[in-house]
Amino acid sequence: MIQLIRIDDRLLHGMTGVTWCGALHPDVILIANDEAFNDALMASTLKLAKPAGVALVVASIQLAKEKLQTPKYKNAKVFIITDSLEDAYEICRDFPTDIKGVNFGMNDVKKRSDLVTIVAQIFMTKSDLELAQKIDEIGINFFVQAIPTSQKLSFNDVKKKFTN
Repeated sequence: MIQLIRIDDRLLHGMTGVTWCGALHPDVILIANDEAFNDALMASTLKLAKPAGVALVVASIQLAKEKLQTPKYKNAKVFIITDSLEDAYEICRDFPTDIKGVNFGMNDVKKRSDLVTIVAQIFMTKSDLELAQKIDEIGINFFVQAIPTSQKLSFNDVKKKFTN
């Protein structure tokens, strides 16, 4: 079961490794990211942030989807981290009933224009909102939350930020 997909441009770091893993207690952290999969240095750096007792797999988006179809992953508590809403949506499309939630976390604001502040340090564009709506329409709980103990905004709360 996929406990959560988190979108975070930093992938695995202290916040995801400690706070999110502490809240979720996953068996496996699956980094679904083509760049990290193809960069041995980046993949080994991500392993430094892995909490003890949790398996870490760095895979391309395609390989991640293949792994998620196997009994090993279907029977495990899986925490997926991607760096983009596009990659998260691709996984959601293929596994609409296996995902408990999608958390939009930190994103690379330097590459974006037309930003809307959702909460402190979390920004979205209208195209992000459109992808979030597609995830919501699939029936997957989409929310924005920096850490498990901070304010949690539902998709409807996020949508209101764009109409104000």
